[in-house]
This record gives sequence, C-alpha cells and structure tokens, in this order.
Amino acid sequence: MNKITAGQLRHAVLLRLSRQLPGIDMATVPELVTEIPTRARIDAASGAVYLGSVQIDSTITHNLYIRTRRNITAEWEVHRGSTVYRIRRVAPLNHQPEFMRLECEELNHG
Repeated sequence: MNKITAGQLRHAVLLRLSRQLPGIDMATVPELVTEIPTRARIDAASGAVYLGSVQIDSTITHNLYIRTRRNITAEWEVHRGSTVYRIRRVAPLNHQPEFMRLECEELNHG
C-alpha cells in the first residue's frame, strides 16, 4: 500500500453518529448524537474486495482514509454532500498509525 499523506485528504466530510428513536407506526426516526467535520481520501474498493464483501453480506464499496480518531465504530456514517457512506469496518494502518481506514458501503449518491 502507498503511504497516505495529509495532502491526499482532499474531501471535506462529516462523521456522524445517530441513534434511532421510536417513531409513528412502528417506524424509527434518526436523532443526531454527534457530528465531527474532518478531511478524507476516498477510494473505490477493488473488484475483488467488493465481490468478497457481497458474498458475506457486508458490502464494501469504498475505502476512506482519515486521521486516526478514537471511538469511531461501525455505528457511524460518513456524509459528503448528499452522499452517505455506512462504516462497515474500521482498520488502523499498521505502517502509519496517524491514519486509519474506514471500509464503507455507499448508501445513496446525489
């Protein structure tokens, strides 16, 4: 893997943690718990990664790289404009502890 540099974190994104509250007619309503603005590098997942993730029903469409933060888990989402990514897995970059990889599924685009 190539080294990640701060200059590659070109995309302004929001890390959002929401919780689901009961709504009307058995529906749920999201309530924003916290929101963290940050910068990210966004790469499409390789075909092999995508195919393997679909087979285990945990689709990965994109890898996002951000500066390392504590307490980011699969409960979070990443918002970039009208595009929303659900975090599936969080992985440290062993060779660069100042950055982390978020393996995400794109939920909607535009």
